[in-house]
Amino acid sequence: ELELGVVLEAADAATAIGIARRIADYLRQPVAHLNGQIALTPRIGVATKEDPRDNADTLLLDARASLARGIDLDARPAAPVQ
Repeated sequence: ELELGVVLEAADAATAIGIARRIADYLRQPVAHLNGQIALTPRIGVATKEDPRDNADTLLLDARASLARGIDLDARPAAPVQ
């Protein structure tokens, strides 16, 4: 199991989720290994600092909770109704 942390200064939730999607898309690309290929299925937890009292520990806890809830990074926002 791989845990990866990415720190984004002054990013809102939408930006953080967009970047998490890009990372997941990159990590899903098959990689040559011995006589075949392997592909990863990344799971990424996203947390944003909304409270000035938040610190690295609380953000990691929030990211782990996000991971446990199973945010669907493949779900794209609905197009605005016109």
